[in-house]
Amino acid sequence: YTYNALAVDPDIPLPGDMLTVTVLPLPTWLTLVDHGNGQATLSGTPAAGDVGQHPVGLQVTDSGGLTDTQFFTITVSADSFSIYLPIIMKNYAVAPDLVVDRLLVSANAVTVTIKNQGPKAVESLNQNEFWVDVYVNPASPPVYNQTCEYLGVQGAVWGVTQSALPLESGGVLTLTIGDAYHRPDKCAIQWPLSSADAVWAQVDSGNQNTSYGAVLENHEITGSPYNNVTGPVSP
Repeated sequence: YTYNALAVDPDIPLPGDMLTVTVLPLPTWLTLVDHGNGQATLSGTPAAGDVGQHPVGLQVTDSGGLTDTQFFTITVSADSFSIYLPIIMKNYAVAPDLVVDRLLVSANAVTVTIKNQGPKAVESLNQNEFWVDVYVNPASPPVYNQTCEYLGVQGAVWGVTQSALPLESGGVLTLTIGDAYHRPDKCAIQWPLSSADAVWAQVDSGNQNTSYGAVLENHEITGSPYNNVTGPVSP
C-alpha cells in the first residue's frame, strides 16, 4: 500500500513557515516518511494477520502550531486467486457409440432397436451407412465381421442407409422384418421360431475395408470392450 500525501498552506511562503506531517493512529505495518514542505509518503505491506479495517489519521502542522487532520480507513482483504486444474477423462472420445438397445423375438417376428449412446451423432454421410445382423442359433456369439452370411446361419440383415442418418446422440432406430432397410437377399429366417432357438444381434456388424465397421465408435477409439453385440434372446 502506498499513499502520497500533500498538504497546502496559503500562508507559505512566509519566512520560517514550514509544514510537518505526522500520524495519529498508525497500524504497525505502515510507515510514514515526511519529505518536508507538506509532502509525505505512507506505505507498507500487510501480512495475512492484518486482514480487516485499519483507521489512519494524518495531521499536518505549520510553524505557528495550526493543524489540520485527515482521517480514513484502509481495508485489507484476503488474497483471492484461481486454481486451474486439467481434466483428465479416462476412456472417453467424442464419437458415436452404437449398441443394440433392444432385441424382441417372437415366433413370427424379430425387431431390433439400435441406439447411439455416444456423445456425437452418426453423421449423414455415405461412408457411415452400416449393417445390422440378426443370427439364429450361431455356434458361438458373433463377433465383428462375422455377418449372418459369413456364419451360414438363419437370420436377418438390414442395411442402414444415409436416409436414416444422422442418428443423433441418444437417438434410436427400430428395424423390423420387411421394412425399408431389410435385406432379405442377404439372409433369411425359417418361420416360426421356437423357444429352443437362440437369437443374437449385432450393429455395425462388418466392413471389409476397415477393422471397426462403417462407423468409428467411441469404444473403438478408446480401446474399451466391444459392445455392438447382444443376445441370446428366445421367442
